[in-house]
Amino acid sequence: MTFFITLRTEFAKLRRCPIVLVSFAVCAFVGAMLGLFVWIMANPGMAEKLGLIGDKARIAAAGISDWKGLFAVYLQIIGLFGLLLYSMILAFIFGREYAEGTAKNMLVLPIARSMFVTVKFIVAAVWFELLVLLLAAECLAAGALLGLPGFSAGLFLRSFGLILTASLLLLAVGSVTAWVAVATKGYLAPIGFAILSLILGILLGVTEIGRAFPWTVPAIFVGATHELPGTISTGGVVSALAAFAAAVLGTMIQVNVADNTQ
Repeated sequence: MTFFITLRTEFAKLRRCPIVLVSFAVCAFVGAMLGLFVWIMANPGMAEKLGLIGDKARIAAAGISDWKGLFAVYLQIIGLFGLLLYSMILAFIFGREYAEGTAKNMLVLPIARSMFVTVKFIVAAVWFELLVLLLAAECLAAGALLGLPGFSAGLFLRSFGLILTASLLLLAVGSVTAWVAVATKGYLAPIGFAILSLILGILLGVTEIGRAFPWTVPAIFVGATHELPGTISTGGVVSALAAFAAAVLGTMIQVNVADNTQ
C-alpha cells in the first residue's frame, strides 16, 4: 500500500509542472517537423518550387517517400533524440529534489529510500514512453495525411516493435543519468553527461569498440550507424542491461548513504 501511495504522490508532483507540458509540446513540434520533412522527401519537385530544397537535397530524397522510409526516419529520431530526452527527464525528476531543497524532507520520511528511487524510475519511464507513443502517433498521422504508399500490417507491427525495443534500450542506458543527478545534487551535471554520452554513442557507433559501449547500442539498433535497423549483438544487450543494473544500484546506494542535511 505504501508503495502505491508513494507512486501516486510522485505522479501528483508532475500534475501542475510546466515542464511536462513543455516536453509534450516539444515532441509534438519535432513530430510535425518530421512530417514536413517527409512531405518534402515525397514531393521534391513541389518543395523545390517553394524554395524548400535544392537539387542536391532532391537527389538525397530518393527512397524516402513511402511508409518504410517514414518509419525509418522516426525510428532514428527516437533512437537519437530519445536518449537526450529521457536523460533530461531523469535529471529533472531526481535533480529537482536537490535544486528545490526538498531532498532533506524526502530522506527523513518513514519510507524506505530505495522506494523513492524505484517510483521515480517508474514515473520517468511512463513519462518517456508516453512521449514515444506521441511521436509514433504523429508518424502514423503524417503517413496517412500524406497518402504514402507501401503500408501493411506486417510493416507496421515490425516498425512499432523496433520503436518499442529502441525505447526500452534507451530506458536502460539512459538510467545512468539518475545516478549522476543524485551524486552531483542538481541538473547541470546529468544534462552534460547525457550530451556527452550521446556524442560518444554516435562517434563510437561506427567502430567495433562501439558494439560493447552501452550508449552506442540504441544508435546501432535504430540504424543510425552502418548497421541495418534492428541489429543488436549479445554484447550490446549485456552492456545495456549492465548499465541499467549499475545505474539503479548506484542510485539506491547513493540515496541510502546520503545525509539528510543535504
